[in-house]
Amino acid sequence: CECGPGAAGVNGGRLSCVSCLPGTFTPDVGAETCATCAAGSFVAAHGAVECGECDAGFYSTGGEFILFTYGQME
Repeated sequence: CECGPGAAGVNGGRLSCVSCLPGTFTPDVGAETCATCAAGSFVAAHGAVECGECDAGFYSTGGEFILFTYGQME
C-alpha cells in the first residue's frame, strides 16, 4: 500500500502513513514527506492536499497554520 494524498510515510507509506501536519501538504500518492506551505498561503487542517491563499489583510510567512493581520507581528 502507498500513502494517499495528504499523508506521507517511510518508503512512501509502505510501513505506515501519517497525515500532513497543519502548515504542510502533499497532493501526491506515495509521498515520503509533506511540503511546507509557501509564504502567502496556509492550511489549518491535518491531511491537506493543497494550501489556500491568505485572505486580503492577512499574511503568512510560510509553513503556518494560522494567519496574521498586517502589523500584528511587528
